[in-house]
Amino acid sequence: MSNSDVSSGPGRLGRTALIVWVVVVIGLTARLLVAHERHPGVYPVFDRAGAHWLNGEELFQDTGFRYPPISAAAMVPFHLAGPLPGGLVWRWLNLAVFLGALAAALRFGLPDSLSPRRRAAFFLLLIPPSLSSLANGQPNGMMIGSMVLSGIAFARGRYRAAALLAVFPVWLKVYPVAFGMLLGLLQPRRFLPWFVGLIAVGAGLPFLLQDPAYVAEQYGSLVSVLSVEDRTQDPLDAYRDLRLVLSSLGAPISDGVFHAVQALGGALLAVACFLGQRRWGWTPRCVMGLAVGGVSCWMTVLGPATEKATYIVVVPLAAWLLVASRRDRLRGWFWWCVVGYALLVLTHAVTRVPADVRAAWPILRTLPTIGTMLLAVALAARVSAGAPAGGGCEGSPPGPGPR
Repeated sequence: MSNSDVSSGPGRLGRTALIVWVVVVIGLTARLLVAHERHPGVYPVFDRAGAHWLNGEELFQDTGFRYPPISAAAMVPFHLAGPLPGGLVWRWLNLAVFLGALAAALRFGLPDSLSPRRRAAFFLLLIPPSLSSLANGQPNGMMIGSMVLSGIAFARGRYRAAALLAVFPVWLKVYPVAFGMLLGLLQPRRFLPWFVGLIAVGAGLPFLLQDPAYVAEQYGSLVSVLSVEDRTQDPLDAYRDLRLVLSSLGAPISDGVFHAVQALGGALLAVACFLGQRRWGWTPRCVMGLAVGGVSCWMTVLGPATEKATYIVVVPLAAWLLVASRRDRLRGWFWWCVVGYALLVLTHAVTRVPADVRAAWPILRTLPTIGTMLLAVALAARVSAGAPAGGGCEGSPPGPGPR
């Protein structure tokens, strides 16, 4: 694309995107102010965790809370603010990190540059599949936002900042450690020690904030709860990952096979990023684009705890592929991206289908998983084809492209 295209103003579509997002934020705020008791989302789970931590009470048994003790400690200020103010600030923070990180990624050109018109389209496409997750109070927006910011810092060579940003999702949900370990493979000396050290800080800090015996007991309780939790037998409550897809198709797999597929998927992604950086001459932006997008797909399709709200982590990838595939040499993959994006949107309509229908047709609950699998294939095809017309993967400067 031309320099004038990149530097031109937001235009009508850009102003429309800004207005729509302002309306969305006002709507989410008004809904919570008017009906926070009827539509609290999952925020009460986090609010209670803050209260339990403050009072030295059980965090995990029969509470629905499944996050590290440091997450419970971090919820204390929100709990002390009260259910409504705390819930509002929590959602605003989640939204701010989500949108701010994606805006920073587009300014930086991660993984490559988009025109102002396509940036506006990108932000508009974010809304339909991410709105419910942003509304219900899950911290997944903060999680993917932190990963994106970490990828930007890593691409700039700011490895300490990248480590701090990469460890924040680990403090939230543990399993995003996969992203940090991938970055550690790419920079074992300059990134990995900081990342591991910050994980240790997050694990040890709760012992300074509460009675050490209580904290040790809670770590044991968390391990106990997670070790016995099994959702595979209930199609209405099962995690929305590859296991549910295969089970719905009449080909269930054991936990051992699933874990092997998990490891294989992560290993293939790590090898692709490593070779892209060391052998194929990709720019850091392209490597980080594959790392963030690939780990997002891995965390949903092959992750250990994938729920409907988790799929917000692949929404930025879906929106970016949709707008980028219209202008690069892989236009043949555009319809794959359309279908993948549509399945992410349709999953929200499925929640309104009667429970007995969803139980009888569990394939309906696999729509976001199937959509993400299509997006993962499109991402792999786009990256394997080399430098796209937008520029970047082989270090070539951005070339001209349509708006």
